[in-house]
Amino acid sequence: MGRIWIRCLSVRQPYANLIAQGRKTVEVRTWEPYWPKDPEPMMNYDGDVLIVSSRKPAIAPAGYAVATVELGLTDPIRRLSNGELEAACLPDGYFKSDLHRAKHFGWRFKRVVRLFEPFPVRGRLGLWWEEVEETALRGAFADAWRRAPTGMEEPKP
Repeated sequence: MGRIWIRCLSVRQPYANLIAQGRKTVEVRTWEPYWPKDPEPMMNYDGDVLIVSSRKPAIAPAGYAVATVELGLTDPIRRLSNGELEAACLPDGYFKSDLHRAKHFGWRFKRVVRLFEPFPVRGRLGLWWEEVEETALRGAFADAWRRAPTGMEEPKP
C-alpha cells in the first residue's frame, strides 16, 4: 500500500466527534465547497472528504483525522428542512438574525465512516488536499481515496 491524496475539512470539537459518530450529518458554513484553483464553486459537488478535528478546543482527539464523509448537495441554509437543521447540531442562538442566517450554507453528508484509528493531521482553513498513508484510512470506504488532479500543489508541511 502507498500514499494517496484525499480532500480534507477542519471541524471544531465537539462537532468533529459528532460527525464521526454519525450524529451530525449537516455542516453549516458561510461558504460553498470549492477546490482551490477551480474558477467555479462546486455548489453541488458530490465527493469524499476527510474530517479533521481542530486543535482548539482541546477535546480528544484534537488535531486528528476522525472520519470520512461523502459530501452530498450543498444548499443555502433557507432550503434546509427543520430535520436537516437539527442534524447540524447548532447551538441555540447560532443565527444572530435572519440576515446572518441567509449567509450560510448547509453541507449534507450522505455517508459517514468513522476511522478505526484516528491519525494526526495539521488542520487548515477551507478545503485542502492531504497526502496520507492508504492504510491510515482503514474503516473508511474504499472509494474515499482520490488522487490529486494534475497540477495540484503538494501540501506544505
